[in-house]
Amino acid sequence: MDRALFILLWLAPMFAAAAAADFSDPMPACRPAQSAHACAIFTNNLGSGYFAAGKYPQAELLFSRAISLWGAEPDRSEDLPKLYYNLAAAYSGEERYTDAERFYRLALVGYRHESDLARQAATLNRLGEVLVCQKRYKEAGQADREAIAIGERLSPSHPEVGASFANLARMMIARRKFAAAEPLLQRAEQIDRLNFAPDHPRIGYDLYAEGAAAVGLKHYADAERLYGQSQVILDKSLPPNHPDIGRLLALRANVCRLEGRLEQAEPLYRRALSVLGQAWGPESPQLLAVLESYEAMLRARQDYAGAESVEVERTRIQVLQALRNSN
Repeated sequence: MDRALFILLWLAPMFAAAAAADFSDPMPACRPAQSAHACAIFTNNLGSGYFAAGKYPQAELLFSRAISLWGAEPDRSEDLPKLYYNLAAAYSGEERYTDAERFYRLALVGYRHESDLARQAATLNRLGEVLVCQKRYKEAGQADREAIAIGERLSPSHPEVGASFANLARMMIARRKFAAAEPLLQRAEQIDRLNFAPDHPRIGYDLYAEGAAAVGLKHYADAERLYGQSQVILDKSLPPNHPDIGRLLALRANVCRLEGRLEQAEPLYRRALSVLGQAWGPESPQLLAVLESYEAMLRARQDYAGAESVEVERTRIQVLQALRNSN
């Protein structure tokens, strides 16, 4: 299941931090006079910048370091749940869902202790996302329904209530129950439009998920329209080489391929691979699914030389992955 269907995490400082961050050195040196607490805050904020830019491995290193620094001052444990939450989000971005689950559960324990209802609901929603990615649908549904109950105690139109309905819809999509997903997605979008501007990324991700449901129902014209609207919004709010931009381009290319519009699909696949290669690295196994779809499109166009070239690249990545796994 495509990870971007589950990412609805938007921490306010992240985009400002992304603009200011020096991405050449992910491990900053704190000033000698800084306390461990101050250094942890600085490190966490820089990690937030990397996260917003879609640089999840670097964000993971920084969030882990911030947690270690915080441990040096046990009297200052009040912000640890937020650090656990951020580290879990980075792990989720790397598709390391077991690690993400562990730290979301740690964050949830802290937020329950503090009786912070809004953050409890947010953490339950994120936990539901990673459980769906592990195909643990019953537990995911329980987390989402608990998030709805908590969110509605704050307001029936609270943003986390919208996120919960979106998560339930995405679980239906993962289980190929596309018709059941549509009313849940419509409810989620309705709530989000009450809380966010029309060009907010939350709206972009709502449209993204609605496009996925439309593909499942073979409503390709609707999917193309929804993906296109999502692209307009996310292009404005995400960095140009963010992996979710690449994923969306690949999904749009897939719709073109399914409709037989192969000439329109090819440049979208090329753009998707360019963006994802920059985001993940040219040897990332996460490129394999897009390469496979691109190869199928080239074979359908009878561009056998191009298809063989893509197949060679796909095989190269698979061999490198096997070698890494064997070490």
